[in-house]
Amino acid sequence: MNPFVHEQLKQLQRLLNELEETTLSLKEDLQEQRKAFVKLRKDYWERSTDISILEATEGDYKALKAEAERLRNRHKELRKHLAHVLDHTKALASRFNR
Repeated sequence: MNPFVHEQLKQLQRLLNELEETTLSLKEDLQEQRKAFVKLRKDYWERSTDISILEATEGDYKALKAEAERLRNRHKELRKHLAHVLDHTKALASRFNR
């Protein structure tokens, strides 16, 4: 075989080997990137789910907070009325005890 052709074939073989190594390396990188993408997508959907739950809970919280405020106000009113009734009861008791 012609030495020049033989050397060219060797060089082609080296280049093919380098190309194969580069291709395998790129394939590994691509697989890692796919795994990272899948993880990011999963994290995104989990966060989206968490956000939806928090938004729903926020509405419940606002309703509960409003109800708690209403009950606090009602409790204050009842205490005022009970204080008034207690004052009248004390006044009536003092009249009967005379």
